[in-house]
Amino acid sequence: MSASWPFLTDLAYAKLLTRLSKRKFDRIFAQLRENIPRFYSNLSAPIETQKNNVHWQNTLPARDELKSMTPAPAHGGGPAY
Repeated sequence: MSASWPFLTDLAYAKLLTRLSKRKFDRIFAQLRENIPRFYSNLSAPIETQKNNVHWQNTLPARDELKSMTPAPAHGGGPAY
């Protein structure tokens, strides 16, 4: 596995979190609901998004909002419509 995968995962999750947050997480897969907060659970880890204050100020509140949400009932692993 490439050493760049955490970097790419961070960038993708940060962008996705921001977009999903604007939609109040109305179309999020159950696996992402679990994986994104887990990825950002250790804030002392080298998270690339932390290096950009503007991106981090969007990412962290969106992560906290996602963590605080009650999981929606399962709909076959896909987004809830």
